[in-house]
Amino acid sequence: MVPVVLALRRAGHEIVWATGRGAGAWLDRLGIDHVEAGLDAADRTAAAAAAAPGLSSLPPTQRRVVIGPTNFGRIAAPAMLPRLEALVDQVQPQVVLTEPCELAAPLVAAAGGLPVVTVGFGDLLPKEVCHAMAEAVAPLWGERGLAVPPDAGIHGDLYLHPFPTSLTEPDDRTVTPVRPEGFDGSADDPPTWVADLGRDRPFVYVTFGTEFGPMAPFGPLFVALGRLDADVVVTVGRRVEPAALPAAPSNVRVEAFVPQRALLERASLVVSHGGSGTVLGAAAAGTPQLCLPLGADQFDNAAAVAAGGIGASLMPDQVTPEALGTAMVELLDHPPAAAARVAAEIAAMPSPREVAETITALAGC
Repeated sequence: MVPVVLALRRAGHEIVWATGRGAGAWLDRLGIDHVEAGLDAADRTAAAAAAAPGLSSLPPTQRRVVIGPTNFGRIAAPAMLPRLEALVDQVQPQVVLTEPCELAAPLVAAAGGLPVVTVGFGDLLPKEVCHAMAEAVAPLWGERGLAVPPDAGIHGDLYLHPFPTSLTEPDDRTVTPVRPEGFDGSADDPPTWVADLGRDRPFVYVTFGTEFGPMAPFGPLFVALGRLDADVVVTVGRRVEPAALPAAPSNVRVEAFVPQRALLERASLVVSHGGSGTVLGAAAAGTPQLCLPLGADQFDNAAAVAAGGIGASLMPDQVTPEALGTAMVELLDHPPAAAARVAAEIAAMPSPREVAETITALAGC
């Protein structure tokens, strides 16, 4: 969402961002006005775990239809709603921007007769997940005398979709494409050692995002990476203590965080959990990828990567040093031609500046 918001601000529009306290420091650095609202990610995750104690017994591919309505519908939306209603009354916006899993915003906008723009972060949510989310927030809509839409209002009046056509299944939902430019939370220059990556041999970038690091298969992965003649950087996020990991091979550097844009532009291969940000970032860079999905939308993303011919995927029960090594060597030795084609497709998608003009028209500005 950050590139779209910055494009709107450059066009002269005022922005007020309502978000949990964890994002405040980033928004301060960007100079974006913001107010604290709702729960932060850690509180929401803890509450969801208590509300769905049997979740871990479900197959990973079946958890999304449970955790989505629980986490974002029954827990996050009621906590966000009062603050968001008060904020809308206070600032009198002309349009509401939201993302697919923030379910209070569509209700507040509907109650105030405001247009809604949803900024997607990955592929479209499956319809069964949308319908389950609608059931979860239906009481909130009913309390305000409104009938909840079948999709919980997720698709709004304008849905900005960052997935290229070649990686998504045809759907009857109307979307407006937007180029995924991403935001890695850093305005700093990358460390100086990054410049040496991939200079003398291939460079493999490994990440499991900010939330799924504790679930990552570092044991077999380190074994497989140690057998490669490649430079490797593994970023583990803030929730994993590098010292607690298995011993890293000599060719593997483990870091908590490195600006992703600096690594993607040098990588010969990206290995990830299949999170939307990393999948789209690697696709935009034309870099082959190996997805090891762990939860959420990652299984769908991994399937899209494989079906689109821009990489491969291994399911959790397939992750062994041998399978990982075979997949990585194949992608390094025979980079898929489709990766460059998809990168060109993404580059041709409308920019955030262009969609900002569409948002302005929708708002009547």
